[in-house]
Amino acid sequence: MGQAPSGMPAAQGVPGMQAPPQAAPPGAPIGAPAGVPVGPQGAPAPQGAPAKKRSKTPLIIGAAAAVVVIIAVIVGVVFVGGGAKAFNVPDGAKAPIQDASELADELSKRYATYVYDESDDGESEFSASGQTRTYDIAHDEIQGGLDRIAKDMADLESTGTNWHGYDHALNAMKNVESSLNYEMDVLEAQHNATTGGNADTNAKLKAIKTLYEGYQAIEPPEYLKPFVDGTVAKLPTLFSAMTASAQKTSSALSQRTFNQLMTWWLTKQSTYDNEALRILVKQCEVSRDTLNGILDNSTSGRKTEAEIDAIDTIAPNLYPSLDSAAVAKVTTYEPDQSVMVEAEVVGLTQKFEQKYDLAQGFNCLPIKPALLPANELPDMSNNFTTQLNVKVTDAKTGNVLAQKSQEISMLSMYDFTWKSDEYGKTASFDILAWLRPQAAEVNEINRDAAEVLSKWTNGKMSELAGYQYGDDWSATLLQVAAIQTAISNKGVAYVMDGYSFTSDQHVLTPDAVVKKKQGLCIETSLLMASCLMSADMHPMIIITPGHAQVAVETYAGSGQYFLIETTTLPYSGINSKYDYKDGAFWNGLLASAKTNDGQTYIWTTSGASKEWETYFQNVGNKNLDFNGIFVIDCDLQKIMEIQGLENI
Repeated sequence: MGQAPSGMPAAQGVPGMQAPPQAAPPGAPIGAPAGVPVGPQGAPAPQGAPAKKRSKTPLIIGAAAAVVVIIAVIVGVVFVGGGAKAFNVPDGAKAPIQDASELADELSKRYATYVYDESDDGESEFSASGQTRTYDIAHDEIQGGLDRIAKDMADLESTGTNWHGYDHALNAMKNVESSLNYEMDVLEAQHNATTGGNADTNAKLKAIKTLYEGYQAIEPPEYLKPFVDGTVAKLPTLFSAMTASAQKTSSALSQRTFNQLMTWWLTKQSTYDNEALRILVKQCEVSRDTLNGILDNSTSGRKTEAEIDAIDTIAPNLYPSLDSAAVAKVTTYEPDQSVMVEAEVVGLTQKFEQKYDLAQGFNCLPIKPALLPANELPDMSNNFTTQLNVKVTDAKTGNVLAQKSQEISMLSMYDFTWKSDEYGKTASFDILAWLRPQAAEVNEINRDAAEVLSKWTNGKMSELAGYQYGDDWSATLLQVAAIQTAISNKGVAYVMDGYSFTSDQHVLTPDAVVKKKQGLCIETSLLMASCLMSADMHPMIIITPGHAQVAVETYAGSGQYFLIETTTLPYSGINSKYDYKDGAFWNGLLASAKTNDGQTYIWTTSGASKEWETYFQNVGNKNLDFNGIFVIDCDLQKIMEIQGLENI
């Protein structure tokens, strides 16, 4: 096992919620650590220039008024041949349309400077060349321009002018307005979230909650809704996980889990923001082209355009966690256009078919076909290739707008990958998809463990009752020892081999470990954690540079944990000549490590967190993200809805 995944911020300077310093780029999310890709939705209010509160309705009063008047004018306008009729732009309309085109172009270029791109070496690069004015001042100027254009259009209508290009121009202008409106609302949500400070965990959580609620209150433009529904809507599950973790942060382990969750939340949020920003850029460009096309008649009769982006590799056990398998990007110059999207990953998913009513301009449609029923899935114990088929057709004419059929590399269901074609890096918490607390093999081990426990205690403890034995921590360790013994009785042995959290890795699920009768440290740790979960106990997976272990809470809500070592498989059971209050009594079960006091067992019956921190300091690697240490709370599997194929 090697380094932690690149891209995960280091433990030092765990992201807080204070606004970044003046030098921070305008797109940096709240408390975003260096190196995390961001977009303008993550931008804090500039120093010395707090964002002004702007509601959607009064943002551009003049434009809204013009919309009402102009819509009345365009009622009854009939298009011939899908927009083939020439626009014949009145002289009075040319100036405001030209101005609107220039504003759309200015917005697209300005937003483009906020987009983070990955350089060849994978490092985030940011460019804000030519940006000398503050964020708010620039957008106040743009807002003023939209107000003026709206007035010009209203004045034109008042002269009685009625022409074929009104609805095209009007929709293009509305897209420019809604793009600005959306971005300013997100900026306001970010600003509101920075006002509470970030002195402690509760303050950080409150700031995240304010930001999340601010996002929920924003109504995205029509063209952004499919993307928002398919991506940003996932953030509530992460917030729920953070809330649950924050309630336990008196523990050294839970505090680390919270810090990692917060980093993941910021990474997800800023990645979604960045993708949304790219859509805004494209929409403004299409609006500009539409307006220019009205002036030179090139928009009239332009056909709807579509392209398809798709991933080329799928790790099946991680498929439920993906946001999309493909994305259809459709550009339409007509205000009334619908498309039908069909998609399928042969042998993995059902056939996807959905109709989309599009907004004029650029539309980004994430596509994720549902998985086949479990009994219809093929054998995925080995890699194979299959086909991803996607087709976009005009819903009215049936004409095919775009079609893609590409070969997909299907990894085995045991392959864990740190990178995907979807949004780059995954995260340590995705390993929760490998837990199998309901597997038949796990239940059988626990039944055998109950018999072992009864034999050891002369029938006083005849079942794995989890924390029902109260605050007796020795009862917890006896149950863990019985499980370890039952696993050994199944013939399962630890295999010493490398494990890496930086590259793709073959990780057997607990049921497969039992069948194969051997496992790496991460595999035997997942097996033990699954058994503990099945017995209603609270385990955590502890990842350190080169190793994986299991921690189990001493009793319900104690915030104290024992570190269990599964590399001792096969396990011979407890050594009866020692006092159970002495850590040596549990020799071969409790993990030992060198601390400042010499060789010791990692158990915290007294609740002291210092022992854990000393351990982490000794096993960590300061050159790695989070010192190469990840604490993954297994209780979060359900909360975060991280489900592997066999758990669906």
